[in-house]
This record gives sequence, structure tokens and C-alpha cells, in this order.
Amino acid sequence: MFKKGFLLFLVVMIAGCSLTSKKTYPDFNVKFFYRDSCGYCEAFKEYAIPALEKEFKEAIHIEYYNMDDEDAMMIYNDICDRLYFFDESYREDAPLFVMEDEFALLGYASGEEKELIRDIKRALNNEELGDRLSAYRWEFTL
Repeated sequence: MFKKGFLLFLVVMIAGCSLTSKKTYPDFNVKFFYRDSCGYCEAFKEYAIPALEKEFKEAIHIEYYNMDDEDAMMIYNDICDRLYFFDESYREDAPLFVMEDEFALLGYASGEEKELIRDIKRALNNEELGDRLSAYRWEFTL
């Protein structure tokens, strides 16, 4: 009897632990603007995108836009026009990562995906974004 009770307790504890450790996020959309000839864009695709997909799983919906395409540039420019205090000297630069209605991040350096994940979580929780990526990050105007 003790063995059956202990076994049942163990199964319930393991199931409970696995359920509580699983993080879920609301669905959200991002846009990723890139150029075929951009090494930073390739690095973002190789390192940041998989890290984002691993963390946010099916909650993140990524749209890819090749900036060599005229239609993609129209969307890119519309986004830049809606960013608060966007520095026009960076217009047409890549890569540009956009969390819809929250913020846009220009450029990429190795390891920045960790801070980007933190900023996405902050945005999802309506919290203030961190300072680390603020030099090349703009929020949307109200």
C-alpha cells in the first residue's frame, strides 16, 4: 500500500513540476527585414531567430521581408515613419526586427538575442524596455 501511495505521489509531483515550469506567452507578430548581402542579417537568422522560436514557441509569428523587394521597402518605410524619434540616417539599414506596435531594433551583434528576448517579455507584460539595446531601438508613437 505504501509503495502504491508513494508512486502515485511521485507521478503527481513530476506532472505538477512539468506543468508549472512550462511558460506560455500570448501570440504576437514580428517582422524581420533583411538583405541577402547582409552578414548581420544572416547572423540574426542563424542565432537570434532560433533563440526566439525556442523561447516563444508557437506564440511568435515571424514575417520575413527581403529589402531588395520594392513592396517590402514600402512596409519598412511605413514602419520607420511610425517610430518615435527614429534617426533618419539609419533608414534602409538592415537587419530591422519589429515587434508590432511595440518597438523596432536595428542591427545585430552576437549574444544580443538574450536581451531581445528580455525586451519582448517586457513588452508582452507592458513593462518598460531595458537599456542595453536602447541605442538602436525605437518605440512606436502613440
